[in-house]
Amino acid sequence: MRRLVILAILTLWISPAAAQKSAGPVNGTLIVDGGGATEPIVRRFVELAGGPQARIVVIATAPSSIRFGADNVILDPDWSRDRNEWRQYHDYLKRWFGVDQVEVIHTRDRRTADTEAFVAPLNSATGVYLAPGNSGRLADAYLGTRTLTALKKLLDRGGVVFGSSAGAIIQGSFTVRGRPDKPLLMAPGKTRSEE
Repeated sequence: MRRLVILAILTLWISPAAAQKSAGPVNGTLIVDGGGATEPIVRRFVELAGGPQARIVVIATAPSSIRFGADNVILDPDWSRDRNEWRQYHDYLKRWFGVDQVEVIHTRDRRTADTEAFVAPLNSATGVYLAPGNSGRLADAYLGTRTLTALKKLLDRGGVVFGSSAGAIIQGSFTVRGRPDKPLLMAPGKTRSEE
């Protein structure tokens, strides 16, 4: 009898969790990478985005600084686009993805993220890479904007969104570590990544 009661309690406890459903997009592909973006994952992303002819947009909003290349170059995404580090980063991305068509977009201003000019590169992209960093920065900049709508349209037309670390977290419906100014695990009011 005791085993039956324990089984009944476990069934009641597990059933609500088992009843929750998770689903990806109807079309397109999400690549959710825990961080590190290994070579096989990057190759699969590029393959799904169209191979060497892929048109990739990198959203560089999550990091406070980007470190890349053999020389460990440091780039602050808020720096002016005329700095040499931006050209180096663009060249690095083209080599990393193995494609010629790479564009980097970044803003921390929701008004900018909600403009047609800002989302224009997303309208012809076949793949988007969401860089690692802090998912709260992505949520603060893009939720409820034309940028989010453009990402959904990219998936609708069969494109691929690849997120690493924060770029992976933001693809879910619940955002962990969603406060852009502090490294908290969960912050009140900063947990939803979808509206």
